[in-house]
Formats: sequence, C-alpha cells, structure tokens
Amino acid sequence: MMRSFIIIAVLSALAACYDCAVINNEVVTTKGTAREGDVIFFEKTYYVPAEPFSIQRLDVAYYGNSTTYINQIRIIEPRLNPIGSVTSSALGKTFMQLRISSVVGGFLHLTVQILGYYTDSP
Repeated sequence: MMRSFIIIAVLSALAACYDCAVINNEVVTTKGTAREGDVIFFEKTYYVPAEPFSIQRLDVAYYGNSTTYINQIRIIEPRLNPIGSVTSSALGKTFMQLRISSVVGGFLHLTVQILGYYTDSP
C-alpha cells in the first residue's frame, strides 16, 4: 500500500514539473497551446519493442500544406513507461519533426497527435 502511494506521489511530481498530466492511467505530455477550434492534423499510435542495454528511437514527421499552422503536440502514453527524451522542430510552421527516445532498455508505446488550425491564405 505504501509503495503504491510513493509511486503515485513521484508520478504526480513529475507531471507537475514537465507540462504533462496523468489521466486515467495515461500520461499526456504537451508542447504548445491549443485553442478553441483547433483540429488534429495527425494522430498515430506507435510501438517500438525494448532491446536490452539499448535506447529505442522513433522519428515522426508531418508535412502539412501551405495553409496549416501547427500550435501543439501531444504525446499520450497508455502505459506508465518512461520516455527518455522528446525533441521537435519549432511550432508555428506547416511541418513538424519529432524524435522520441526511450530510456536504456525501455520500450516506446505511445500516440502522437499534432494539432493546429488552417489559415485563410496560402
């Protein structure tokens, strides 16, 4: 019982520090701010199995047309597995490139969402 409490407390502290939330046993990490009326341009679930003593990497690329404006990225983890790092290209453009890395010996099981809105002129 005490061990469960400690795990929940640690996860809550991590969520407070790293702009993420724990909702229904899912960890949601965000970059950027969504606004009312935003649409999901891209959504895909990935699974990269673990290999002992190695870091797993996942590269995701989205290229929109000239009228798209990306303002938020969401990474949703359905299981509580730690992600090593996430790097991305800048928000506010028509394309997005992500590189997600696992911890050493870990796996990646996550959903990537890219949100934004359409501008009027190309």
